[in-house]
Amino acid sequence: MVRAPALGADDRTGSGTAMPYTFAMASPPWMWPARRLAAAVAAGELSAEEVVDAHLDRIAAVDRQLNAFVDVNAERALAAAAT
Repeated sequence: MVRAPALGADDRTGSGTAMPYTFAMASPPWMWPARRLAAAVAAGELSAEEVVDAHLDRIAAVDRQLNAFVDVNAERALAAAAT
């Protein structure tokens, strides 16, 4: 299970109250905002390969209905994530 990174100062509402972020803790990485993904990768809580795998799995699960991608090069994406 992937843990969400800790809340930062920029994750606060205008009232100065920390916003709960249970969404990321209970959801797969493909649902996380890019800023959360970057923080998790930088903190070593999630690898770039795991991020790519999660997104590739989601594409495989829904693209037949959406037909949103012309080409998905999984090997190239995983190789780029590994560097």
